[in-house]
Amino acid sequence: MLNKLKANEVISDTDGLVGIFGGTFDPIHQGHVGALDLLCETFKFEHVHWVLSARPPHKDQVSASIEQRFEMLQLALDGNDIYIADDVEISRQEKSYTVDTVEYFRQCYPNAKLLVIIGSDSLLNLPSWHRYSELVEQVNWIVMHRPGYSLQLNDQFDNELASRFTDDAAQFNASAGGALWLFENSNFSISSTQLRAELATPNAGDQGSLVKQFIASDVISYIRARHLYKIKPMKPEEIKQKVIEAIEDVKGQDIRVLDIGDISNFADYMVVVSGTSD
Repeated sequence: MLNKLKANEVISDTDGLVGIFGGTFDPIHQGHVGALDLLCETFKFEHVHWVLSARPPHKDQVSASIEQRFEMLQLALDGNDIYIADDVEISRQEKSYTVDTVEYFRQCYPNAKLLVIIGSDSLLNLPSWHRYSELVEQVNWIVMHRPGYSLQLNDQFDNELASRFTDDAAQFNASAGGALWLFENSNFSISSTQLRAELATPNAGDQGSLVKQFIASDVISYIRARHLYKIKPMKPEEIKQKVIEAIEDVKGQDIRVLDIGDISNFADYMVVVSGTSD
C-alpha cells in the first residue's frame, strides 16, 4: 500500500520526532532518499513527511506535472513505514508558504517535536522566506550538507543564522525552536537537473547511467510509460524560461535577462546570474 497522507488528515498519536522535508522532486532520486536514510540513522523519527512543493508546471517545459511528481514520490517511498508522501501544499487553494505548512503540522502533531529538513543551498535563502522571523522560531532545523555549497554566512541576517547553529546534541534536543543542526553525512553529488538532462537522451536508464544509478526502477518505469522529460523543439522565449528554471533549481541569485535580439545575430537573450557555489 502506498504511503500517503491526505491534506487535513490529523495524526496526533505521537510525542516523538516528526520530520518535514519539502521539495519539487522533479524527479525524486537517491540523492533525496539516500540522504534522508542516513539522517534517520542519527535522528529516530516517528515519521518524515515528504511535502511536495506547490509549483505549477509550465506548458511544454521539460518537467513533470504536479500530479506526476506526486505519483513518482509515492512510488519511491512505497514500503517505508517512516516516510509519508504528503500533498498538503498542493491541496491548498491559496498560495502556499513553509510557515503555513509548519503550522499545519503543529496542529497535526501537538505533542510531537517537529524538525524541518532543508539543504544547505536553501539555508542561504532562508532569511528571504515568507514571515522568516516567525518561521525560524517555530521549529528546529536540520541543514543537510550539499556538495559545492558554501555555508559562509556574512551579512546581518546570515550572522543571526550562524549564531543558531549548535553541535551539542543535548542543547539541540532541548531547544523549543530556532536551533540549527548541520548534518554533514549527506554527500550525494547529484541533482534533478542532471537527471532530467540525461532522461532527455536516447540511452537514459541504460546500465551504468546516472538515471539507473540514482532513480528507483519503479520510477524509471513510470517515466518511460509517460514519456516524461523528453526535449521538444522550443522557441527562444521557451528556451529562455527553461534556462531560468534550471538556474533557479541550482539556487542561482540575482538573475537578469537581457534581450539582445536587435543587436545580435547569434542569440536572442543573454542571462546573467550570481552563484554561491563552485
